[in-house]
Amino acid sequence: FLAIGRMVSAVARIVGTTVDVKGALERSADQQRTEVMKYTEMIGKRIVVFVDHLDRIPAADVSLVVKNLGRWGTFPSFTFVVAADRATLAKKLISVDGNLDDLERVVGVELPIPPVERSTLAAMIRSALVDLARENKLDPQPALALFDVDAGPGLAAITTLRDAKRLLNTLAASLPLYPDATLDDLVRQCLG
Repeated sequence: FLAIGRMVSAVARIVGTTVDVKGALERSADQQRTEVMKYTEMIGKRIVVFVDHLDRIPAADVSLVVKNLGRWGTFPSFTFVVAADRATLAKKLISVDGNLDDLERVVGVELPIPPVERSTLAAMIRSALVDLARENKLDPQPALALFDVDAGPGLAAITTLRDAKRLLNTLAASLPLYPDATLDDLVRQCLG
């Protein structure tokens, strides 16, 4: 959470005050809380911190982050938005702490994201493939057929937005490395 301290320091500097992050780390938890409360009150704005991919870090680190979120979440000026796969997060916390008590205490509102509809996923992938093909002067049609809503075999392998993002990022990185490859060939290799 040193990064949060740096962020508070940066915001404090913008509004014309200073924060001693190094000194704050040497203070007790109560002293740190008092100082953070003082400076965030001086700033007069809510601080929203986004934590993405919490489920992708090692289990011991997940536990530490959740405990720190619990601590920092008690500060009135702080709001945390956490994006994570709940099942993976829960599994990691149980492996370290043996329970989900901290998670249940920290998460005030949980908004599960529904699965993306097949037609929406296909449209998104197809649109991105057209853009990649145009950028690389390739014919997109054979690759587009792989993601036809009704009969596209590519949609069997790509079922989530995360899968689609990985595929598209891989293609964008691969296309310049294989100038003689077709978009269709690269997609098929990625789908393996």
